[in-house]
Amino acid sequence: MNRKTILTSAILALFAVGQSYADNSFVVKDSSTGAKQMEAKLSTVSRICFKDGKMEVRFADKTTRELAFTNSTVLYFEGEAHMSYRILRAAKNRFGATNEIGVFEMRSEGLVEVPNPSEMLLSGRPDDAPGTCVTCVMEGQRPVLAEVQALLAPAAQSVSRRTSNGFDYNRAAMLMAVLEKRGALKVSGCDAFLNVIGGLSVDEPAADLAAVLALASSYLDKPIGNHVAAIGEVGLTGELRSVNHLSERLSEVHRLGFETCIIPKQRKDQIRAPQGLALIEARNIVEAMRAIVQA
Repeated sequence: MNRKTILTSAILALFAVGQSYADNSFVVKDSSTGAKQMEAKLSTVSRICFKDGKMEVRFADKTTRELAFTNSTVLYFEGEAHMSYRILRAAKNRFGATNEIGVFEMRSEGLVEVPNPSEMLLSGRPDDAPGTCVTCVMEGQRPVLAEVQALLAPAAQSVSRRTSNGFDYNRAAMLMAVLEKRGALKVSGCDAFLNVIGGLSVDEPAADLAAVLALASSYLDKPIGNHVAAIGEVGLTGELRSVNHLSERLSEVHRLGFETCIIPKQRKDQIRAPQGLALIEARNIVEAMRAIVQA
């Protein structure tokens, strides 16, 4: 039996480390002793399954953290509880990169791979709705389109509320400060909610421009065209900075049917736009906001 057959037919999933019995003695749940004894049992099985490496599918349980040190690969299943899609992400991998993801759909026959994650993440996107913008992020070597949604409403209390889901909270607060100072939008008096659709976690600056445009669109109550995407990093002075793998991102944007993409004007490398994709170059967030109004 080759390694591929072993990996596809014998994946060991650890769903919980709870109460276990060893040598006819009771082990307290969530204890270090229980974790170590459970690891000893699983190690024998995992060596049979993977020969030269062990594998663990890890969930939010404190005792499994102790098991992670003895395994070669630690995986997370992420996603919204009410959705059928799940993202498989590696937190530890001695045999490869940890910045790759796999997208699966939970069906009656089990988990099925999603070959086109971008199309899945954009499914159900509303038409002509303010406060939504699409960007392209890199998950390892794979470009993935993500929808960033924002909602701004007058603050109900003296202190404005800030909520971020799938987007770094501190970065979101920074972008709102830049939007008010450099974009002349009074967002400090608003409750702000920022969300990345589909359970995807965006942790790279390429999504800054999409977040800023979504916030501005919600504040002005003017929708961004469904055919418009935005890619770029936003600095504290409101300038737009280029990001890596821009050509690959633009190809993915064009492949999903978008007609216009807003990108930074200042770039290190020369790029060639795919045929049928119009590029709008902007030096700062003010020019980018003007572009979405005209688009």
